[in-house]
Amino acid sequence: MVTDPTDAVVSNELPAIAEGGVGSFKVFLTYDLLHVDDGQFISVLEAAKRTGAIVCVHCENYEAIR
Repeated sequence: MVTDPTDAVVSNELPAIAEGGVGSFKVFLTYDLLHVDDGQFISVLEAAKRTGAIVCVHCENYEAIR
């Protein structure tokens, strides 16, 4: 589960995790302690594309349900 997709996480940690055999990442677009914003979500999607991983997403609208 990706909850803090900083540049270092997206550039280094996610590729290393994928190279280690993990084929998917999970993100939440809601829940205070878990959500990522749209820009962060796109960064995770781009990292997944580069590594061949898939992204599972809980896609509720955070701003609408808070």
